[in-house]
Amino acid sequence: MNTPPARAAGRIVVLNGASSSGKTSIAKALQASSTAEAFLHISLDAFRAFEPAGYWSPDVRQLHAQRVESLCRAMNAAAAAYVRAGDSVIVDHVLPPEAWAWLATAPQSRFIS
Repeated sequence: MNTPPARAAGRIVVLNGASSSGKTSIAKALQASSTAEAFLHISLDAFRAFEPAGYWSPDVRQLHAQRVESLCRAMNAAAAAYVRAGDSVIVDHVLPPEAWAWLATAPQSRFIS
């Protein structure tokens, strides 16, 4: 079996902002306008779609911080896996301050503010 040549690590573009601020629209525009490389779009909305009804209800408020951390770590892991495989990604997110630590060491990450 032939092994494909190793690919260079991809890049991560993070679009962080308030809910409904246009991150998804910007991500789609970046995807459409990028001719030099293809960008995959990792969307907070897509990950939130995995959640069952009532996941963030007030009666489980004591779990909210843990669930925010879990959501951020899942998105971070997905982005990192794509980048290690050589794909570039756009992550649209509403990142709390503690979730930024992983980006500092991500290979070839690029920040857009």
